[in-house]
Amino acid sequence: MSREFDAASVASTTRFLARGEQPLGSAVELESIEVPVAVLPGADPQHPAEIAALYARHLPHPTVIEQTAPDMLAQLAEFCSSLPWRKS
Repeated sequence: MSREFDAASVASTTRFLARGEQPLGSAVELESIEVPVAVLPGADPQHPAEIAALYARHLPHPTVIEQTAPDMLAQLAEFCSSLPWRKS
């Protein structure tokens, strides 16, 4: 992750979060995302698993990876390596 750290992306995300805006008006808007998405259900009050379930229901191509799975990092690595734009 540190090899691909992008300071400009972090700065952009920080500005977005500071504005307090939400990127979507409703979960239905997720249905238009036509790229693979990894969904990692949270396990704490700030990241409730119910939100991940909502996203997974509306995304056309979700890959749900449970954070409690013993092979969670392997699953995430497999997901990342399967992305079409990551093929070499």
